[in-house]
This record gives sequence, structure tokens and C-alpha cells, in this order.
Amino acid sequence: MRKGGKSQPMTISIFKKLFLYCILVIWATTTIFPVGWAFLMSIKEPEDAFTYPPTLFSKTGPTFDNYIAVLFPEYAHTRPDIKSPPIQVYIWKNIRNSVLVAFCTTMITLFCSILSAYAFSRFSFKAKTSFGMGLLVTRMLPPVALIIPLYLFAISTGLFDTVIILILSYSALLIPLNIWILKDFFDLAPKELEEAAAIDGCSRIKALALIVIPLVRPGLAAVAVLTFLASWNEFALALTLTGEKAATLPLITMQYVAEQGTFWGPISATCMLILGPGLVFVLLAQKHIIKGLTLGAIKG
Repeated sequence: MRKGGKSQPMTISIFKKLFLYCILVIWATTTIFPVGWAFLMSIKEPEDAFTYPPTLFSKTGPTFDNYIAVLFPEYAHTRPDIKSPPIQVYIWKNIRNSVLVAFCTTMITLFCSILSAYAFSRFSFKAKTSFGMGLLVTRMLPPVALIIPLYLFAISTGLFDTVIILILSYSALLIPLNIWILKDFFDLAPKELEEAAAIDGCSRIKALALIVIPLVRPGLAAVAVLTFLASWNEFALALTLTGEKAATLPLITMQYVAEQGTFWGPISATCMLILGPGLVFVLLAQKHIIKGLTLGAIKG
């Protein structure tokens, strides 16, 4: 009887694990499939992009002509063997703008979020809770609702079509959420270490830089990744607030929708180029992110 009682919970546990694994497999498949399909489209010849039934590669095998056409359009047009689109899109300026915007936004957001989150964690002041909730409420406002005010602000200040307006807009939108994320990590950092450092004559800023920040590196890594990806992939604000000079990398895909048709190969190659830096950034910071998730699990 006891043996039968043990087997039933064991069977339920196995069923729960199988059900969980099935959910994870379905989620991973639906998430990875569009990326994989875009990659396959980027290494196909134009005439093989819509063959039925669909094939993994072109008849002649994988080709990187689409990447050459995107990165080096002038060179591609001198090669008759490369089937590049008749339009020439110059992507390097957009890459430079995206790198500058993402890097500056990440640095500014980290600096402001660290100081603000530390203040929320360590100090008590009037309306602390109300002010913190106000920051969180601003994050609930969809960025699309701010497009017209930001556009008017950019026009009136002369910042339209500059990377400065994108950096300021992205930083203002991302700082409130990052403050709340980092505050939890600062709350977990022991205050006794700062008190001991203060007894030894260490200032609060120095203690923050040398003692507290190394302890919250997983949180900083998570915030840096979220900020970088958000500013690197953002499309709507960049489309509204920029023209030709400050256009970022995601906007380049629109230029491959022309009167001659939609060039899916170059669009897919551009999507892979957009995905690459973010993926590398996540892989480099994944150790710290995993530490942050484990820290949060232990806290719970």
C-alpha cells in the first residue's frame, strides 16, 4: 500500500516534467523558427526564396551574395555573378549611428540608474514611495504615445535627425524601469560593508564604486543588456525622430521595399546583421545574468 502511494506521486511528478518540457519545446520552436527562417532566406538566391515546396538552401547551395549586396553595394554591382537588387543602400552610416546610440544610451542609463537606485535603497526621504511609484507609472505609458510630443520637442530644439534626440529619448524611457531593477540588487548588498568602510574613512561615493557596485554586477549586466537591446532594436521612435543623417540600422530594411518589389534576401541579411551584436552582447554577459537570476531565486 505504501509502495503504491509512493508510485502515484512519482507518476504525477514525471507527468509534470513531461508537460513542462513540451511547453518549453513549443516555446523554443516558435521563438527560434522565425530567426532560423530569416537566416535561411538570407543565404538563398532570390528565385529560390519562394519556391514550393520550400527548400533549406538554393539549388547551388548556400550563398552570401545577400550579405555582400547589403554591406558592399557598390562592389556587388560590379559583379555580374552577384544577384544584388537594383537599388544601392549604404548601411555603414546606419551601423555607426546604431552603435553610437546604443553605447551612449547604455552608459547614460547605467550612470543615472545606479545613483538613483542606490539613493532609493539607502536613504529615506519624504514621498519616497510615491516618487518611486511615479517612476514606475511612467514606464507603463507606451512609447508610441510620446512620439508626437518628442517630435515637436525635436523640431523646436533643432535636435531632429540627430543621434542626441534618440539618446535622450531612449534614456528617459529606460531609466525608470532600470532604477527598480537595480534597487532590488542594492537592497541585497549588505550595508555592514559600507559602514565598515566609513569607519576606515571611505566616503560614500568611494564605497559605492569600490564595494557596492562589484557586488551588484549581475544586476548591472542585466540592465546593460536590456538597455542595449532596447536602444539597438528600437524602430518607431527612430523612424519619427530621424531622417537620413541619424537613421539607425533597423530603418535600413524599409529601403529594400521599393517600386521594383520587395527584396527579401537583403532584408533577411539585414535582420541577421541587426541580431548579431545583441546576441554577442548577451553571450558575453550571460554569466553575470545567470548569477543575477540565481540571486533572485535565493532571495525568494
